[in-house]
Amino acid sequence: MSSATSPLLYGTLTLGILAGLQALLSTGDVARRSYSFGRSQRLFLRGLGVIYFCYFASLYIEYPQLQGSDGLIPLSSTFAYMGVPRIPLLGTYGSLSSFLSAFSGSFQSFPSLLQYFYLFGADVDSFSHGILLLLMFASSLLILGVTFSPVLVLLNLGTLSFYIAGSPFLNFQWDILLLEVGFLAIGLSTPLTLFPRPNSDSQMSNPFTFLLRFTLFKLLFASALVKLKSECPVWFDLSAMSYHHFTTPLPSPLAYFAHFAPLWVSKFSSFFTFLSEGAFPLLMMVPWSRYSRLFYALGSIVLQVGIMLTGNYGIFNLMTCLLCVPLLDDDFVESVASSFRKKKVEWIDRRCSMLKVLDVLTFTFALLVMSYFSSHWFGVQIGSSVEEPLIFDVKFT
Repeated sequence: MSSATSPLLYGTLTLGILAGLQALLSTGDVARRSYSFGRSQRLFLRGLGVIYFCYFASLYIEYPQLQGSDGLIPLSSTFAYMGVPRIPLLGTYGSLSSFLSAFSGSFQSFPSLLQYFYLFGADVDSFSHGILLLLMFASSLLILGVTFSPVLVLLNLGTLSFYIAGSPFLNFQWDILLLEVGFLAIGLSTPLTLFPRPNSDSQMSNPFTFLLRFTLFKLLFASALVKLKSECPVWFDLSAMSYHHFTTPLPSPLAYFAHFAPLWVSKFSSFFTFLSEGAFPLLMMVPWSRYSRLFYALGSIVLQVGIMLTGNYGIFNLMTCLLCVPLLDDDFVESVASSFRKKKVEWIDRRCSMLKVLDVLTFTFALLVMSYFSSHWFGVQIGSSVEEPLIFDVKFT
């Protein structure tokens, strides 16, 4: 075993032992009461409603230019190209079951509700606009706190319909992420009531909460792995941000100043990107550590806000920030919410003293392991020389 890998291995083993001790102590009633996530889950669903509303409202505005009758790729042409068959009207079937069987078969072959515009005696453009208005209304219900399961099923089905029929305009990473998150959010809905119970508290053992957290882990960690496996030298010498702000989609005015910032700022930004995407998600290995969990969430939010300030990736960064909400427990959410009200609520930690000490030790060891790994992987040194920012000489002919 090399001298470079031994400290990293021993640090990781120590981190695992501390996390195991926390897991044992977290089985008590006092510890379980400290980890309720009912408020954060309701906040997550409201935030998802905001993203759904923005998504469908932008589609409502852009649809005529993209897939309207006079758009770039008319939806009717898409149906013809894909060979989408038209099922006969209900009156031509002998029974309702026969109609539903034909309806199910056509939906399985082309899972989009937009193909059934003719069943309502409307043209495809009017029908698509009507569906978008319905989805915007359902999004508004979710924003107002209506967590009835059929509302989320309708929103997810509408997203799938436009995703399938909207290629190549709606087949990007954020469209797929919205489908994935929207499907998992159905598990947080209430199947029998419009609104959740006011005092309902969901524990960390909720499988859909875990799946949403794993989705965030997968998203960020895979982003870091792609950068590392590309073996691109600008990522390994931490100069990638010297190119990023010049090539980011729809750069904001702040992107200009970020691009011409000193190179040490760009290198720090690249290093923080790797920490947020590659190292911080490893804190999910210690889910019993409140400090690790909150640090992971806040660090990811800081990265996404920085990206949003300098470029435009649609709802992608908003979705990533939203996925951090299930990491926040109710005590933290309430303490933050109270800062906007006159009545202040103290952030109460009801865990036993031993668990608090282990939490601090776990978090400290996690930071030490990440720092050691980062210094050996990237050769980060304090006091390195500052170079000039990269300047592009662009000429238009």
